[in-house]
Amino acid sequence: MNRFDRQLFLALNPPGIRVFLEDFTGNTTGSEISMRICWGPWYLGYWRSLVVNHRFSEEHCSFTDEGIMLPFPLNYWRHDHIVTRVGEHTYIIDDIHFKCRWKWLNFFLYPVFWLQFFYRRGIYQKHFR
Repeated sequence: MNRFDRQLFLALNPPGIRVFLEDFTGNTTGSEISMRICWGPWYLGYWRSLVVNHRFSEEHCSFTDEGIMLPFPLNYWRHDHIVTRVGEHTYIIDDIHFKCRWKWLNFFLYPVFWLQFFYRRGIYQKHFR
């Protein structure tokens, strides 16, 4: 779990998205992550999340961050980071829940977030080998 660090956080961002990480205090309860996000030349906003819980054991590790200050148009964000061992394999699960100010916008952002988290698969494999 200690490899979920600042370096990995920055590596997980998809092409075209620039993240200026201002604070990253870890992945235990009470830790904070704050950043400014840009897409191409456009400033998308400021993002601040708080780690609201964590669990670490031999077979299962997880932590959850919740957005406390989100860029427009998001008004809710919850991201469960789950690492679990099954036999000889380790699985990383990114379980996200989000809401926008307008319900209809959720349907447009869902495929964007799905692609962003699908993109992470190769980065996780490379980082944890």
